[in-house]
Amino acid sequence: LSNMKRGSAEAFVREHKLAWPNGYGARSEHLAALGARSGMPGAGEYELAPTVYLVSAAGRVLWYDDRGRFTHEEPTAWARKVEAAVERALANAEPE
Repeated sequence: LSNMKRGSAEAFVREHKLAWPNGYGARSEHLAALGARSGMPGAGEYELAPTVYLVSAAGRVLWYDDRGRFTHEEPTAWARKVEAAVERALANAEPE
């Protein structure tokens, strides 16, 4: 999910070959509600902090990384947190 306009977001997705669903045009208040605001003053490209969300098939947010990459968390520690969150989600998955 990005605060970028559609054209810019689509170009980014193509360039980086992102295979998962992506959104664009997020408003500032929605980014704040998701805990994804960068904290930098003013609106613009730096308003959004890179944040990873683990979302259930029903659309419920199960976990998010609390902007781990934005805060320059050590990559191996960050990856362990993501893997642990996925394992917990899979262990607690509700049958469809």
